Amino acid sequence: MWSRSRYLSGSIVWVLLLLLSGGWGGCRDVPVQPSPPPCEWGYNGIRPILTPSGHIVIGASPDGMMVAYTSIRGNSPLRIMNVETYEVYEFDAQLYLPEGEFFTEFGSPHRLFAEIESVLWCPYDHNRLVILAGSIDREGISRGYAFVVSLLHNLKVRVENVVPDSSGNRIFLHWIAISRPGEDYFVLSGERMYWLQQDTILPLPEKYRGEPQRRVWSPGDQHWFGIVEDENGQRRFLLDGVEIRLPRGADRASWAPNGRSLMVSRLSTARGIEIAIIRGINQVLENPSTEVKPDYVIDPSEQWCMYSMDPVPRFTSDTTFAVSLFPPGFFTSYIYEVSVEGRILRQLTFEL
Repeated sequence: MWSRSRYLSGSIVWVLLLLLSGGWGGCRDVPVQPSPPPCEWGYNGIRPILTPSGHIVIGASPDGMMVAYTSIRGNSPLRIMNVETYEVYEFDAQLYLPEGEFFTEFGSPHRLFAEIESVLWCPYDHNRLVILAGSIDREGISRGYAFVVSLLHNLKVRVENVVPDSSGNRIFLHWIAISRPGEDYFVLSGERMYWLQQDTILPLPEKYRGEPQRRVWSPGDQHWFGIVEDENGQRRFLLDGVEIRLPRGADRASWAPNGRSLMVSRLSTARGIEIAIIRGINQVLENPSTEVKPDYVIDPSEQWCMYSMDPVPRFTSDTTFAVSLFPPGFFTSYIYEVSVEGRILRQLTFEL
């Protein structure tokens, strides 16, 4: 089955969202007017009886033009938006799962529920991606599927291939940049490489071996960022295998399309996430022993009176990124595009 620990923190995020208490189609020049600080927004205004809803960003194409997001509502399809045209593609993993599978919850049978866990974008064709989905069959056994899909011009999604879980042996971690049409290679857990078209396991190139396995690679696989945690929970941060010093609490990261800027998020249960943007990765590598000072630090609650539990904001260009935000007093989060300097530029999603 797919790696559940990889997404445990994401599940915790949504549990926290329940304590705090989207849509699709673009804003089309709808003005964004966040409330200026100071504001009344925080745990004093919590209404736990309300179930929050909204969107969460789970991936972006290497060029930042396509953003994949899911809804907090169950049984909602994956949506993939072109941030320039606002065109939205939908993919429902449940339609491609084995027929007749059910599981029992509170004594009642339910249709097999497939949870979208992650997406991997093709390095040479940004209209192709792998969608990873986890499910539970009628016997309560966790299973995983990898759907290789392509986005068509009429907003349809074509399923090219479905790769079922194989006893934990196919945990897709990364779509390798050396891939080309007819030869799609992936990093799997256990230091192995998977050739999709031949359905075979190959030795993993030296470049991709070692700890941590779950690295975040820049476009073209030029740089990577990873976190190693010891038995005491102490974290070490690695950039291209070199240990660097980051502010305490750094948790997730994503790369800009140019591969030279890194965005790191830090989760605080009291304030949501804080976003740090580090530009000039080569300079960081030249002085790894010096604590990295981000070029920009964005605290949504402090700057806009908006709350975010989005674990991994994603770049939409070298100077902008997409992030899920709860407006003041709302229990629905939407996706906004923000500049690295900390200006809200536009709202990308609306009704659920």
